[in-house]
Amino acid sequence: MADITHGTWIKDGKAVDSVYQDGIKVYGRNFYIDSKVFNKVNGNNYVNLDSSTDSNGEKVLHWTSNKSTAGIYTAWDYIYQNNISPFNVGDTISFSFDAKGSGNLMITYEGNFGGNIKLTNDWQRYSITGTLSSKGHVFTIYDADNNPVEAFVRLPKVELGNPTPYSQAPENI
Repeated sequence: MADITHGTWIKDGKAVDSVYQDGIKVYGRNFYIDSKVFNKVNGNNYVNLDSSTDSNGEKVLHWTSNKSTAGIYTAWDYIYQNNISPFNVGDTISFSFDAKGSGNLMITYEGNFGGNIKLTNDWQRYSITGTLSSKGHVFTIYDADNNPVEAFVRLPKVELGNPTPYSQAPENI
């Protein structure tokens, strides 16, 4: 039986990729290294980006913009263990994060899949899921419609299959 350690499932000292209960996926391994401190994220030239740490020790990225090409993106494959993507073309993966603020955002895995969200004043979990048609791209969170955006983003997660609640990568436990 696998045991949960700090939100991550471990069995025989090794990370478990997925846990199912009654046929429903209840846990997926987070492949985003250092996600709790949200490392390896960049803002483009059109965004005002800063960060803070909340009372739980979680890094919160804050950015503002009013241009549709403005936003943040992950540092290619550097978010993964050994800087190598663990996924293959044809895999279904999810990218999720908590966010709040105002405005409309476009979330993508560049060149593969994406979707739009409308931010609210309360923290919510947002996600996109799709099938990889190519590798070596970045996850992006951009202004979707040229209107002002103020976004607070934390706790990113990249996993195989459909999204599950946030957990740290096993390498960070």
